[in-house]
Amino acid sequence: HDAPERPDHDLFNEASGTETQGSDDAEVYEEDSGITVDEHGTEWYEDEIGVWWFRDPGQEDWEEFIE
Repeated sequence: HDAPERPDHDLFNEASGTETQGSDDAEVYEEDSGITVDEHGTEWYEDEIGVWWFRDPGQEDWEEFIE
């Protein structure tokens, strides 16, 4: 007889946070935390008062972006 329905393997990987190589995860990232990642790998975040912060790849600390 038929096996019980299981979620699609790829969807399951996405739901569990497993990243697949070559996919653009910026959209998901943005929805979850407000953080976006540009084409250089720099993370960007706008706080509740409209100040932009950035963090370069490999950095642990956020820096305020001053135009």
